[in-house]
Amino acid sequence: MATPGRLLDLVQNWDLDISDVKYLILDEGDKMLDMGFEKELEQITGSIKNARGMIFSATVPLYIQKIAVESFKNPVLLDLVGTEES
Repeated sequence: MATPGRLLDLVQNWDLDISDVKYLILDEGDKMLDMGFEKELEQITGSIKNARGMIFSATVPLYIQKIAVESFKNPVLLDLVGTEES
């Protein structure tokens, strides 16, 4: 578990190998992108061979969908709005 900048610091300066990571989970993906982490996220996803990825976001704007399509194979959008039980 790490922020994008911290993870890249570990990869670049401490020789951390993330190529065999099995799961990549990005929480608050929209906020990370709004804060300017798109380049870092591209570096991370480009360094991982066959990870299953999940991006969690309260909103799913088009730019989040675009990144999911570009970064992951066969992305699926789960929209949980209106699924609460009474």
